[in-house]
Amino acid sequence: MNYRTISDEYADWVIEKRPRIIHGVAGAIRDLTDRVLKRGGNDALKYAGVYLMSEDTSNHRKFLAQFYGGVFMGYGNAECRSVASQCRMGTLHVNMETSIAESFDGELYVTNLFNKVMPFLRYKTGDKGRIVERKACGCGITSDAIEGIEGKVIDYYFEHGMKRPTGWWLVSPISHQYGNLVKAWRLEVIPSAKTIRVYVVPKSNGMNGFQSYVDWVMENTGFKAELVIVSDLPDWRRRLLRVVDK
Repeated sequence: MNYRTISDEYADWVIEKRPRIIHGVAGAIRDLTDRVLKRGGNDALKYAGVYLMSEDTSNHRKFLAQFYGGVFMGYGNAECRSVASQCRMGTLHVNMETSIAESFDGELYVTNLFNKVMPFLRYKTGDKGRIVERKACGCGITSDAIEGIEGKVIDYYFEHGMKRPTGWWLVSPISHQYGNLVKAWRLEVIPSAKTIRVYVVPKSNGMNGFQSYVDWVMENTGFKAELVIVSDLPDWRRRLLRVVDK
């Protein structure tokens, strides 16, 4: 299933099949869960575990824990995929067969030689955390572990009249389709104005081709969208998308 196209058909599938494990982008699983609950499928969730990826899970964990038998996270990024996985004890074990994780001044760096096409050496992830070497965990595994992790956050927001809630699907086209135009970006949702502001640091002066993304945002959310060209991003730390009052 594609996290970009979550629909009620996905919810019906979960209610019918009652999967034991649901794995995917945290915001997409939140969207899927809301759809299952609205269709009265609570019983289909309580025996399932969810494994959340691709964004900081802290703003989803409390909500999801009400309905699932277990909520776990994986840590990785586009350049170095599954860096670490959480066990039943809550320890975020580094997947040492494929990755090396290090922390310097509270910042996480990852080395991945498993990727033979483009290996990464001490890649600065932009996330915070500290490494505990050879942690002996109650699950029976001894490995390096990541603690105090603070990753990239996408605020989850949905209201009546919106076509879809906010999520990773909303921002992923920027990197995948417009990387030649955009150096850095952030999104800001203003519910009171039913508007989404797209802040962009351009790579060049030719940004006309980016208007198609702005139009796509309007079409797929039902909100207005404004493009804001800046030389530096607002200081939102690690928030890729945030919801604000005004």
